Amino acid sequence: AGSPIPMSFAEKHYHHGVVMVTFDEGCAVDIERLECPKLIPLLSVPNGDPALPEAVLEALKELPDTEETAPYLEVKVLLEEPEPMLRQEIEEALADKNYRLARIVSTYRTNVENTEKENENWKRGLQEMSPLQIAQSAFEKIYQVEMPAELTGLFREAYLAATRKEEEEEK
Repeated sequence: AGSPIPMSFAEKHYHHGVVMVTFDEGCAVDIERLECPKLIPLLSVPNGDPALPEAVLEALKELPDTEETAPYLEVKVLLEEPEPMLRQEIEEALADKNYRLARIVSTYRTNVENTEKENENWKRGLQEMSPLQIAQSAFEKIYQVEMPAELTGLFREAYLAATRKEEEEEK
């Protein structure tokens, strides 16, 4: 199951392929994984975390010319506020280059700072929470839903068993 070619930039480094199974009289006699060639490369600028627009535009201008199939390009920009002309500036930087602009990912500095503050507050709050509350909070943070009653019960059971064992060891 799946696609033999990347369907998003999240799959950029994944080795896509297919499995060939050879049968003889109804029995599998050979199983071989065949990697699919990357016909069109996927590139991100910058390669790591988003960068400020000036640095991104400079990096785009410095992209080497390609004579092969035009790669798909993802541009990751860190912004202070919306910049309505950014797409046009990116397209101008790529005008004489053989790249296909697939998407622009805009990250706002305030979002990054807010996430960091939320994480800090969450960590500080851990000191005031019971183990069950910590587990429930972590579950909600990851899955965006309340921890089901069944899991809450299992956690309580495991916690009681662990604390009983700890008490017995202390005696």
